[in-house]
Amino acid sequence: LGFNVRTFPWNSLALRQAACEVIPRDALIRDLFGGYAEPLATFLPPASPYFEPDVTLYAYSPDAARKRLKDAGWTWNAAGTLVSPEGKPLAPMKLLTPTAQVAPTTAELAVTVAEALSSIGIPIQADPMDFSTMISRMNERKFDAYVMAWQMSRDPDSLFVFYHSSMDVAGG
Repeated sequence: LGFNVRTFPWNSLALRQAACEVIPRDALIRDLFGGYAEPLATFLPPASPYFEPDVTLYAYSPDAARKRLKDAGWTWNAAGTLVSPEGKPLAPMKLLTPTAQVAPTTAELAVTVAEALSSIGIPIQADPMDFSTMISRMNERKFDAYVMAWQMSRDPDSLFVFYHSSMDVAGG
């Protein structure tokens, strides 16, 4: 799960933390992966020599997510949509995902994540699309959030193009 932290509303740390608290990781592991996975807070597994163990893994707690948002000054309007501390209601957003034909587990994951985020007032829907279109939109920074999955080894080289600061250029 990735967010466009350059733009409202995902530039809010409290909102991103609340999003992490409302995702039912254990249910996802049970239902989508048959229990053969473990919740991670990083892209690298504990078996990797590059694994960072001191990253916060937020426990599933919708109540804690709502409290975090309230404590940070967020409110809800009459329709149940989140309103920022500055009084700006969240507009409908899209969660980019590959299509179910290409990546069925990822597409199902996106639907579950969108439902979880919606449960705390974040108006977002899964938006399945061709993978190359999805990557283009991410490169152009024309997205709210995305779900992508790939098999990782212990070597993080495959993450370079997505997350190294030298690639943080338009179309990079």
